[in-house]
Amino acid sequence: MSLGLVVASLSTRSAVSLTFAGAEYIPLDLRPTAGVVAFALGLAIATGALFSAAPAWAMARTNPGDALGGAGRNVEQRSFLPRRSLVIAQVALSLVALASAGLLTESLRRLEQQPLGFNTDGRIVARIGPAAPADDLNRLAVYYDRMLLRLRQIPGVLDATYSRYSPMEGNNWRNGVSIAGRPPAPQPESSSWNRIGPHYFETLGTRVVRGRTIDERDTTNAPFVAVVNEAFVRRFFPDSDPIGRRLGIGGPAHAGDFEIVGVSEDVKYIAAQRPTRPMIFFPALQVVAYDDATARSTQLRSLLMRAVELHVAPGQTNIEAMLRRALADVDPDLTVVRVVPMATQVGLNFRLNRLMARLTGAYGLLALVVAAIGLYGVTAYAVARRTREIGVRMALGADRSRVVADVLRGALAQTAIGLIVGLPLAVLAAGTLASLLFGVTSRDPLVFAQAALVLVLSAAVAALVPARRAASIDPARALRSD
Repeated sequence: MSLGLVVASLSTRSAVSLTFAGAEYIPLDLRPTAGVVAFALGLAIATGALFSAAPAWAMARTNPGDALGGAGRNVEQRSFLPRRSLVIAQVALSLVALASAGLLTESLRRLEQQPLGFNTDGRIVARIGPAAPADDLNRLAVYYDRMLLRLRQIPGVLDATYSRYSPMEGNNWRNGVSIAGRPPAPQPESSSWNRIGPHYFETLGTRVVRGRTIDERDTTNAPFVAVVNEAFVRRFFPDSDPIGRRLGIGGPAHAGDFEIVGVSEDVKYIAAQRPTRPMIFFPALQVVAYDDATARSTQLRSLLMRAVELHVAPGQTNIEAMLRRALADVDPDLTVVRVVPMATQVGLNFRLNRLMARLTGAYGLLALVVAAIGLYGVTAYAVARRTREIGVRMALGADRSRVVADVLRGALAQTAIGLIVGLPLAVLAAGTLASLLFGVTSRDPLVFAQAALVLVLSAAVAALVPARRAASIDPARALRSD
């Protein structure tokens, strides 16, 4: 009981730490209460009583005379069948758990290794709250120029930029879009969009695959330009060159507001499990005259940059303190919400996937251990029952390797039956996980084969000890023991 409480406490803390990874505060009290302990104790006692009832009932029905006579072997045979059935059930359930864990783990691996459209190495992102007035474009332009100049003066900073929001921070702005020269669609069309500073794509390591990037020339008074991503081109220009075409946010009256000057590779901003959304990038302070009050309000809010991105040289230390100091030099009233490596920001998006993969992996490992222990116990019991038989065979010249092979064959036969029973159950269980998987199907044969192989190898190892014990039986002693 004490060991169980310790294991439960450690497991709970591990699960919670995975769930709230990176959080400064965990809103849970992990100390077990008397009610929780009482419930767990009662459940353990009830489980033990339930699974002890059948063997106890079988023993109670045994005739003492039969037990003392030769019928004892029949009693043993009857009691041995449920043990084998339990081992088969354990193997089947282990296959379900291991296959589920394998699918979720493979899904997580592919999710984390997919191309995101930017480089996380040496990239730092800060979430900020600027105090500059959004309705004064000239002051904002000076404000952002000073910020960029100061950020690039930080030792070790290779490049710096700013944006309304950064990739994978959980933010997404989406509005209706109009494209000049394109017939109106039956249904309103929309696109995600972002405001960015100079060198945005260079700082993140995002490739501009066609045309040019947004840079220092794209000021408030310069011609209005935009860069779109490849998903936007696939959606709106599948058979034509988007460079030079015009678009805008809003109705047809704004279809000519911005000229497309570049195409960037697709960047994941939100929902990494889903295809990249069409995206438009506008210079930070190029402002359109809207008649609609809601559109004007949205545009005004979009002028306040909430993210700062840095590309720093390898081996830089104390970068967060220097970044905070640089931003304070620009504006003492500016709020720095957080500063994290881009890799950390990306990793937070996979927190739930990582938790599920690790928990199912832990349950799969536990099920595997239980099945191996059960198989070991049943095999050891079978060897003990067959001591005389094995002794006779060895006295008649049976080779020890054949004895080992015979014992292993029996253990692996139970494992094979368990795999046959467990396979359809594992397929059904995997089907319920289909919506959670990325880059792998719920019936991936390689994952199921790996789970089955792990079970077979574990069964062979578990049965090897009693098999070797059987091979070391002294025939003379075995013949005298019964």
